[in-house]
Amino acid sequence: MFQLWKARRGRKSILATLAPFIEGSEARLGRIPATAWHNAYVLGFLSLLASLEARITLEGSLSSLALGLIQAETIAALSGESASVHGEEILTLSMEDDPQFLSGCNQAVSFHAALQRSYRAFVEPGRSAEWKSDMPYLQDDLDALWREMFEEKVMSLS
Repeated sequence: MFQLWKARRGRKSILATLAPFIEGSEARLGRIPATAWHNAYVLGFLSLLASLEARITLEGSLSSLALGLIQAETIAALSGESASVHGEEILTLSMEDDPQFLSGCNQAVSFHAALQRSYRAFVEPGRSAEWKSDMPYLQDDLDALWREMFEEKVMSLS
């Protein structure tokens, strides 16, 4: 039960981090097409990004069930679609070592590292994530990286 509570708390935190990037993408591209939310690369990118952020946010080990729940529910919340469908797709693509899924995972590692460097550099303990407004150039770098790793892939699917 504790793991499920942690998963819920983690998902909320992850959504607070990812939602502004998704909203920015939708402002630039229009609504993200439904097909993009089922694309192997996009699923790999977002699911691993959710996992990496969860491990940092929740500061501790998570069960496979909790991690899977975080991945599926995060993508479901961002897409407005069913978590069970996304969970099944993520599991299948992962077990099959799908090359596009793995490519998305690799890009997620790079994006998450940049995101964490930003936090470490500009967020002091006990301070909220105000760095986004304090350091606009840093946010510009993250936005450019997001456009390269997420939006370009979404645009190529249209």
